[in-house]
Amino acid sequence: AAVVIGVLSVATGRLSDLVPPKLLVIFGLATSALCMFQHATITTVTSIEAITFWFTIRGFTRAFTITPLTTGSLAPLAEAELRMGSGLLSLNRGIASAVSVALTTTVLQNRLAERVLLLAEDQNAMPLGAEALLQHFFLTFQHLGDFADMAQSKAVTMLQQLFGAEAALHSYHDTFI
Repeated sequence: AAVVIGVLSVATGRLSDLVPPKLLVIFGLATSALCMFQHATITTVTSIEAITFWFTIRGFTRAFTITPLTTGSLAPLAEAELRMGSGLLSLNRGIASAVSVALTTTVLQNRLAERVLLLAEDQNAMPLGAEALLQHFFLTFQHLGDFADMAQSKAVTMLQQLFGAEAALHSYHDTFI
């Protein structure tokens, strides 16, 4: 994604001299919304190639927003105001970046805590049902040579890990939506 942003920023900078920056930003934001939707559909079986593709496309969309926004923001300023305008633009981007990371992290952590509680309350929310999974894990660990108590303990731990992974996946979906 970083390479795509670096290469395309030069092209979108030149393009924003020919096309109104507003159109490029609208295109960039529309494709960014598509990427966020695709991130919200990631499952445990989504290939690394698909995830890499959508992160690369996300870099593509950022190239279509960063440079045209800078051009559109600084173009109306007189030459004497460019230094101050550039500094204020960088300050605003830094503040927005910090706030967006903090806000997204807060939303993700709250959704994760909520999802874990929901899955713990409704143990049938797992695809195969928690009891069937627990029994399967127990029998597998017993078959591998564990005594009943140890097999039961490992089975419960494995089920809790699955609950955590399932909760995390749904929390990511909620955050991207």
